[in-house]
Amino acid sequence: FRHDKGRYENLHTDAIRNTGDNEVHEHVIIDGPVGYLKQDMLHEDFRDLFHWLERHNRYSNWEAKVYYNLLTGMADGGTIGANLFGDAVQRKRFLKKIWVRLPFKPLLRFMLFYVFRLGFLDGRAGYIYGRLLSQYEYQIGVKLYELKQFGGHLNVTEPPAAPLNPAASQVSPQ
Repeated sequence: FRHDKGRYENLHTDAIRNTGDNEVHEHVIIDGPVGYLKQDMLHEDFRDLFHWLERHNRYSNWEAKVYYNLLTGMADGGTIGANLFGDAVQRKRFLKKIWVRLPFKPLLRFMLFYVFRLGFLDGRAGYIYGRLLSQYEYQIGVKLYELKQFGGHLNVTEPPAAPLNPAASQVSPQ
């Protein structure tokens, strides 16, 4: 973002014993010394809007299942607990337990990003991104509704994984 509001996850590995219990955006488990980068690492995964929407459609399936498990008490809690007064990861998990029960999450998500995180300083791009985040939250809500209707199962099938060697899966003309 142009207004210098980029985020870094603050991993205090000394304070966190075991951090590998998250399915997506895992927290790294380290046995041994930890090093630090001397410069920023650029992770530029911005191919186009199609890929962003496709990826977040898959993420919303996973996130809806996480919400469903939190609401039905089936969440296992993992190795890191939820604690408002704990470290950053514990606080985030505590807030997620509250977030999942709030009404108007798409609107709240837009307001959090666009107003409180100063997304409006990015102009049109910030507005579009805020709307995309809001849409993502709406997708999670709709899929959560579907999970409740179908007893904890989404009425979709995940696409098969791409073959390791795409050339091997193509039929050659005879």
